[in-house]
Amino acid sequence: MVADNRLHDLKERAARELSQVLRARGWTQTQAARFLAVSQPRISNLLKGHLDKFTLDMLIIMLISLDQPVDLVFPDPANWTRSPEWTHDPDQVSKVEHYTELIRQEPGNALAYSRRAGAHHRLDQFEQAIADYTKAFELDPTRPGALSNRALLYGQTRQFKAALQDYATILRIFPDYNIHQNRALLLMDMQDYESALADMNRAVELEPERPGPWTNRAMLYRKLDQPEKARADYQKALEIDPTSARTRQALQELTP
Repeated sequence: MVADNRLHDLKERAARELSQVLRARGWTQTQAARFLAVSQPRISNLLKGHLDKFTLDMLIIMLISLDQPVDLVFPDPANWTRSPEWTHDPDQVSKVEHYTELIRQEPGNALAYSRRAGAHHRLDQFEQAIADYTKAFELDPTRPGALSNRALLYGQTRQFKAALQDYATILRIFPDYNIHQNRALLLMDMQDYESALADMNRAVELEPERPGPWTNRAMLYRKLDQPEKARADYQKALEIDPTSARTRQALQELTP
């Protein structure tokens, strides 16, 4: 999941750069399509932010075709750490401006609202982010993502009742959508550990191949003063991801 989100962020950034270049050149969609050897509907999708049909390498090739510099940079291994799922890249203001322009051109674009909300979130502009996620869900109530992200924001801003209402709504409308780990973490913040454990157990059942539910349940077991169960969960998480220094350290802290 983390890898998928990072890849999506790279695709989104490449698409945004590409859209800005095309607009700056003043080309029609037909002219851009002819130059890049793609169909006009493909350019339309790009400019509207619909990236499902694009791969990262396709976007990079299009940027290179337009003589745009594209660099691949790796961090110093000595300073490398596992980054959180939400990264704070330095161009969020530009992202807000880009999706604001998309919304001006296409006011019904739910995806643009959702992506602008993500940029607002990373800029700690929580009210704007909540408003955009609300609008995104109003425009496209068939997808739970905006509502789930709004619930996370409500939790982050300690609007616990609103967050719980969003999670309840998601489970009512989208019963197969997995919000259990996120709701468990919210309940932990509320110090409702027993309710959190029920959700975290469900999260482990649904995604046993991911280390996150195991490490989060271990953290919860520590709060419940059940060190043996916490150790077992940390060990399981390390079996799945032996590279996690944080999990290994937590396990060592519990080892007599």
